[in-house]
Amino acid sequence: MKNRLMSNCIYKYYVHVVIVSLLLGLYTSFYVEAISGENKLHTSFLLFFTYSSIDITSIDKLVSVIFFMLPQVLLVYMLGSSLYVNFKKNTIYVFTRTNSKVQWLLKQLGSLLGNVVLFYIVQFIIIMMISMIRGYHFFLLNDVKVMCIVFLFQVLFGFLLVLLTNFLSFFIHITYSIVIVLFGYIFLMTTAGLIHTYFEKLEGMIKWFPTSQNILVWHDSEFLSIIHKMSSLYYIKGFSITFSIFYILILYVLIITTFIYRINKIDIY
Repeated sequence: MKNRLMSNCIYKYYVHVVIVSLLLGLYTSFYVEAISGENKLHTSFLLFFTYSSIDITSIDKLVSVIFFMLPQVLLVYMLGSSLYVNFKKNTIYVFTRTNSKVQWLLKQLGSLLGNVVLFYIVQFIIIMMISMIRGYHFFLLNDVKVMCIVFLFQVLFGFLLVLLTNFLSFFIHITYSIVIVLFGYIFLMTTAGLIHTYFEKLEGMIKWFPTSQNILVWHDSEFLSIIHKMSSLYYIKGFSITFSIFYILILYVLIITTFIYRINKIDIY
């Protein structure tokens, strides 16, 4: 089955992707240079602070949350309805020419994941070009490790958002599904900030929020120690990267399993 609809959706918005990448890269580069002091500037720092870092004390400021969410908001806007629209336009094909609705769904999810990967590849290339123009150090071993982990988490979390949005669109109107996902994102982010500010004894709850898995700076990891020292940003003790990977994978299983059940219950009339 052809996936022209999904592919066209991606290419249609690449100007937006480039503009957002440039804005984020330039804005974050000034922040990184301000906090780096005497430390050498690295490309990995720019990528990390662009995609995986937000000061929990600034989350009560809605502007900070929205700016941090900007790449994911664009991703959900681009791909959040693509699977449902594709399904509606090809209902006859899905029900009469495919051996299995599940097979069709898994192929569509694979295509969706590929588009998420492509989305972040373009963004990362632009951010790395900005870092090179501004004279940042590049291709040190730890830099490569940080960049790979940041990229992995962006893809994992980005796919989770578009997967959930597409899933909800099979139950409610597409616009509502996008609004619910983005509102839920903002709500959990601001709730984390409120817990940190007013309910310190409950801070352990923050690592259980789905939205916290994407914020690497809140994780307790040895390879992040230099970034924690440089920025003095808050992190949760015992909040490991392994925990977040398994957390997201479990959410995948739950959503996809329910998605399969939903697809199998749809009949043509």
